[in-house]
Amino acid sequence: MCSRINPGSAAIPVTPLGRRQLASKPADLQRVAAAKGNKVTEALSKALAAAALCLIGEERKAIVVFVNRVATARETHRRLREHDGVTAILLTGRMRPVDKDAVLGRLRDLGLDSGHSHDRNLEKPVVVVATQTLEVGADLDFDGLVTECASLDALRQRFGRLNRMGRDIEARGSILIRGDQEKLKKRDPGDPIYGEALTRTWEWLNQHKDEVGEVDFGITALDRLFRDDDTVAELVAPSPDAPV
Repeated sequence: MCSRINPGSAAIPVTPLGRRQLASKPADLQRVAAAKGNKVTEALSKALAAAALCLIGEERKAIVVFVNRVATARETHRRLREHDGVTAILLTGRMRPVDKDAVLGRLRDLGLDSGHSHDRNLEKPVVVVATQTLEVGADLDFDGLVTECASLDALRQRFGRLNRMGRDIEARGSILIRGDQEKLKKRDPGDPIYGEALTRTWEWLNQHKDEVGEVDFGITALDRLFRDDDTVAELVAPSPDAPV
């Protein structure tokens, strides 16, 4: 689904911090019904790659795809490499530190770091496929973002890489969920990493989507949704108690 409706954006003040806080980051919600059982990786990677290619446009040439599993990342990257019109780059937590540093250096050379996002000029679109290793740390700024659904705190971290500097562009995102994770099942602990928070987050997003089926992940816009919402604590990834 490549058709997009521009919901409009708030007046952005001239201060750098104001631009970053009020930047609009609308994301649509997509179900990948076929992603279940032994077809999870195949169906999900196909949908993720298609969503990334769908986001590419005149203003969006730097796209990041976040996934929850290394196998999904590798298969999504393989599919994107089949398209001659894009440069596909893979970054996972299983890489050796020296290899990861080399990939991050390449991304900086392409101008994907925040310091060069205003003046970069990519010859052709770049799509970076990454696992959670890119959620924090690297100071990168993308024009479009596709992500597999996760807990709400993880999604906020990921969307922090979308139009990080609050540039005057139509930044957009897509959130995809597997068909077997849409609803909680009895005696099912949920996702191995995000537990029940993943499915609860998906339900919460659907409850708060706007009239065109999107949720704005901009800092200010999302903070408005949190006000007086006592269910947000259920949307955070579980963490074990640490010893005192």
